[in-house]
Amino acid sequence: MHNSAPIKQRDEMTLANKILSWSLPDTLVDAVIGDLEETYFLKQQQGQTSIVIQYWYWQQTLNLAYRFMPTTQRGLIMFILSLVVFLSMMVFGMVMGADVTAFIDVPSAMLVFPPAIFFAIAATSWQDFLFAFGCVVSEKGEFSEEELIQSRRVFSVLGNTAIWCGGITTLIGWVAMASNIRAEEFSSVIGPAFAVSILTFYYGAIVKLICYVAEQRIASKMLN
Repeated sequence: MHNSAPIKQRDEMTLANKILSWSLPDTLVDAVIGDLEETYFLKQQQGQTSIVIQYWYWQQTLNLAYRFMPTTQRGLIMFILSLVVFLSMMVFGMVMGADVTAFIDVPSAMLVFPPAIFFAIAATSWQDFLFAFGCVVSEKGEFSEEELIQSRRVFSVLGNTAIWCGGITTLIGWVAMASNIRAEEFSSVIGPAFAVSILTFYYGAIVKLICYVAEQRIASKMLN
């Protein structure tokens, strides 16, 4: 009975330990986690409550992650920052050019994102698809050349399929629009209808750009 409680508490720290393993240098992971767990159990023996101990453990985890991530996860941080800057500039352009809601259309998104994902999985595999994203966000893992090539292929298929789906559905929208507009309705209908029809290509272009950046990130790992 005495040993079961510490084991249970230790299992609750699994996520925190994974964050430490991801953010700390490989040479420090075992030593730091060992010291934290030793202090964790010492606090248990001193009678501190579980909530207080877990709060302390997570505080130490986040402080260490914040300290070491700029070094161990520099590439990932720059990748995320580039996406944030791009999305911020895109939203700024939307706000300056028109109402933001004009750029949001659920049916258009459904014609691009799900097919692109399904085609990428069909061309590779579900395991390769998930592994590719792990390859992009991992800065410390050692991957074989075959794994990197396959991960790069996943993003290539995903990006190309998204842009093709966007282009094809845009053309379908134009055909449908031209077939159902009467001459007297042309000036009042063509503008809004054209704006909606081009959204699929717009969404596809965004996916293609993000996938291109992910491809280049993987390519840089292949060169290292």
